[in-house]
Amino acid sequence: DYVYVKDVTGMVSEVFDRDNIQPLYNIGSGKGTSLNEIISIAEEITQKRIEREVNEVPSTYLKYVMLDTSRFTDDFGTFPSVGLEDGMRRTYKYIQDEIAKAGIR
Repeated sequence: DYVYVKDVTGMVSEVFDRDNIQPLYNIGSGKGTSLNEIISIAEEITQKRIEREVNEVPSTYLKYVMLDTSRFTDDFGTFPSVGLEDGMRRTYKYIQDEIAKAGIR
């Protein structure tokens, strides 16, 4: 469950700006994304191939984790507005801009 940091700050602000109905809220995108999907998006954005090494999965490996954000959306009706790919593109651009400002090649 990946979420753009500005969406996280917006969701946290919602909790502080209103009376909380619940003592605890999960915040996130509410969408599961595999590591392979993340790598594929990163490759597309950076135009660089990322070498992948596939290993045998241990029997104790947790295959799927995604937060249940329904408590938050039920109480606040808000969830992330920046999609995964767009958030990764924005983050990559930010990093590139910072590198350029610092004069690093």
